[in-house]
Amino acid sequence: MNQISANRRSGPVLITLLISMCVSDGRNITVRMGSGVMLPCSCPHVSSLLSWQKGITIVYSDRRNSAETSADQQYSGRTRVLESNCSLVLSRVQPSDEGEYSCYYQTSSFSVETVTLHVTADASCEYKSGLYHCKATWGSPEGWIVWRLNGQSKFLHSVFFQRKLDEDSGLYIINGSANITSNGAVTCEVETSGKTVEIECNRKCA
Repeated sequence: MNQISANRRSGPVLITLLISMCVSDGRNITVRMGSGVMLPCSCPHVSSLLSWQKGITIVYSDRRNSAETSADQQYSGRTRVLESNCSLVLSRVQPSDEGEYSCYYQTSSFSVETVTLHVTADASCEYKSGLYHCKATWGSPEGWIVWRLNGQSKFLHSVFFQRKLDEDSGLYIINGSANITSNGAVTCEVETSGKTVEIECNRKCA
């Protein structure tokens, strides 16, 4: 029988792996920074203990027989669990939220399900004053903007490109502008930390 240990002292419930156990197939979910996401976990209603963890960090802990819940400070006020199952709803996703999450729950024995969260930059694109403008927000200074026309690379570099640190949020703002006069579908492709997000740029009449 696979085993895990639950620390039942007062406060958050930390699950510690003792020996190998049956783990569900890991799932991958990609979400844009700043938005919300649901991490699935299909525990039965009779489960008496629930703990969502990222490594040893407690994301959400619920003893199921009381209204008391707990979470690490970085997740405080950003998590809740669906009443119909144990799926975790995480709001205002940050770059640091990226990683593998484990959902531990107890019925007659312990079980665990895992899901990996991938976070991409928050990006937008608009046409203004004769130029296409792309803006992205990310947690590190690394980042590039590639412009595409009808899916083909038009300019490797913007006619204007800037990275700057927003001191209030601690995030980096990446701005780029391009002068594309040809007809067709224009997209702004933002590359950050090995991940790419593509934004369609809608040209509106002034």
